[in-house]
Amino acid sequence: MRGKARPQTDRAFLVNLEELVERDHPLREVKRMCREVLDRLEGELAQMYAQKGRPSVFPERLLMAWVLMRLYASRTCRHFAAHLRYNLLDLWFLDMTPDETVFESSNFGQNMERFEKNHVSELFFAEVAELARRRGWISDKHFRVDGTLIEAWASPKSFRPKDEPPPPPG
Repeated sequence: MRGKARPQTDRAFLVNLEELVERDHPLREVKRMCREVLDRLEGELAQMYAQKGRPSVFPERLLMAWVLMRLYASRTCRHFAAHLRYNLLDLWFLDMTPDETVFESSNFGQNMERFEKNHVSELFFAEVAELARRRGWISDKHFRVDGTLIEAWASPKSFRPKDEPPPPPG
């Protein structure tokens, strides 16, 4: 007998994201490395925020979201925030639950100045890269660029033939 799809709206499920992610999934090690670095940066992160006031998005969560954005080559913060709404692996990586409200793309911009002023993002990514280098995940031996992405993101007006003289100043 041919089965029939049932609408998903009439079901509720309990999901343990930790059990959904395979034990040997590469993101598990990336998450461990990020958490290790964030634990060392706890003092710097604590100094960035007031003790009173409205709670903000966890800075740790934003930094780890930047890691995912770089791994997935997300085009924009807006694209990543929309993607995050339905990706359980990303929710797991960011220690979020499926029923938790996903932060808005504007949260990145609002916090970027704070991260830059305190050099936290520089410290975080430098330390994560160093841990990855020690584990042999990255090296300086090979470097590849996907030219199709460069062309897609660049404005046609920005391209000039190499033999074309530069535009006059002014």
